[in-house]
Amino acid sequence: MSGAAKGFELRRLRVEGMSDPVGIDVGCPRFSWEIVSDARGLVQVSYRITVDRIGPEGESSTDWDSGTVLSANPFTDPGPMPPLRAASQYRWSLDVVTSMGSAAATAVFTTGLFGEADWMDSKWIGGPARSEGVCPAPAAQTLRRRARRDHSLGDVVRRRGRVRQRPAQRRSGDGCCARSRVHGLRPHCGVRCVRRSGAIRSNGNAIGIELGRGFYGMRNPNVWDWHTAPWNAEPVARVLLVITYGDGRVDRVVSDETWKWTPGPTLRDDVYGGETYDARRAVPEFAHPECLDGEWARVALRDGPKGALVRQSCQPSRVVEELRPHRITRSRSGSWIVEFPRVVAGWVSLSVSGSEGETVTVAYGERLDSDGGVDLRNNGRFGDGFQTDRFVLAGTGDRETWAPSFSYKGFQFVQIDGWPSGTSSTRTRSLRRSCTPTSRRPAGSRVRARS
Repeated sequence: MSGAAKGFELRRLRVEGMSDPVGIDVGCPRFSWEIVSDARGLVQVSYRITVDRIGPEGESSTDWDSGTVLSANPFTDPGPMPPLRAASQYRWSLDVVTSMGSAAATAVFTTGLFGEADWMDSKWIGGPARSEGVCPAPAAQTLRRRARRDHSLGDVVRRRGRVRQRPAQRRSGDGCCARSRVHGLRPHCGVRCVRRSGAIRSNGNAIGIELGRGFYGMRNPNVWDWHTAPWNAEPVARVLLVITYGDGRVDRVVSDETWKWTPGPTLRDDVYGGETYDARRAVPEFAHPECLDGEWARVALRDGPKGALVRQSCQPSRVVEELRPHRITRSRSGSWIVEFPRVVAGWVSLSVSGSEGETVTVAYGERLDSDGGVDLRNNGRFGDGFQTDRFVLAGTGDRETWAPSFSYKGFQFVQIDGWPSGTSSTRTRSLRRSCTPTSRRPAGSRVRARS
């Protein structure tokens, strides 16, 4: 929230470069802001920052007051600021004096976990190791915990979830294909933090996670040898859910050996290679408390990745635009070729009906070959394919919709093979308008661009 006075206002209040961030793991964070004005010659004279910790019922207490600081710089390192508390919500208030008057604004941020002790009894968990051979090595793993409570949860005021993920966590918050990386020169593991209110029910709850392979568990042979990197291992997760009640009580749900797992419907996922999704193996509502998991196996406790545990610093992939096809033709081999208006980084969403086991193959590329098909030659010598998705239909009789969750592609052209001949055309959606084609072409394709 910003304040304005005498023709200027304060905007873009940020903590550690982020607006209203969740999961700040810096005990003494940096603050910044912008002064916006049409007037010429305006300069900042001084500022004052106060930081208040917000309690479960909205009460607050001041943890730090910078006092009046004479400075023309709207970016500050607080210096002797007392370290903040882990897993707490804060409100910071800013008062700025300029050469043309003063203004005030407030914003909020939530701290994450500062050290191993803050993770409580949370443990790294996952499915079987590669050597155990229980499920196909490329399969995505679905982890689940049914978290029931005997007492009423009607007085829950907020809950905070923190997932240490390796390497990719299925959609959480407003991001998708959420990833973090481990590099030899900067060994660390990213934490994905989300904050929710009013999402817990009084008659039972469950947590569900579907893990992808990302760079950490890459199996696709490639010219960079990521598949043989020292950190390479099966995907694992570490979870801490903090539930705060209106009366001040705090409840925690952690990942441990009581969780269960099952092989997911994603039989293959690779950042560069693409995904294979078998809808016949899907577990609808796997994160719902009523989902039957009696045949699921217990998770295994894993060592987890090495390196420092830090808040994920890279921005998540977000859908910023939806495009409809510019042209749909056929190649000499009979494949459908879908052309989009420009080269994008994203993926195609399919909506199709067909028989059980029918497979729709989608290959992505930035140009066409001499036969009119998608050119996949510039592929980094990936041994298990490049930028190709496969969608195996469950054959429900209804239209089935699917889009990849663990990869994105760079492309302008999409080659589609295996499109069921009896499939009627579907509505192609975009951000601005929609239309209903009359042909029996695969018009149900749409592209989603990432930021």
